[in-house]
Amino acid sequence: MLDAAVALADEGGVDALSMRRIAQELGVVPMALYKHVANKNELLDGMIDALVGEIDPPAAGADWKTVVRLRVLSARRMLLRHPWVSRVIEVRMKERAAPTPR
Repeated sequence: MLDAAVALADEGGVDALSMRRIAQELGVVPMALYKHVANKNELLDGMIDALVGEIDPPAAGADWKTVVRLRVLSARRMLLRHPWVSRVIEVRMKERAAPTPR
């Protein structure tokens, strides 16, 4: 389901993404998707997790500068493959953040 959602967002942007469209792509009824996610926000969170998982793990045995450089380059490649995700990450993090104490 997440792969289909990411592919649809890659095609038409995240604004074109809907549960109905994902269900159509998968050949199921939209209600079937709600067995896996409660709502679109939960779907977006899962998509973010899947894409962050595309970032290469730290290189074993490398010095910290090399590790950081390789991870940043890997993250950049992921963001170039999925240009919509940076905006979604920003919006979802703002929505999930707890309000600051006064």
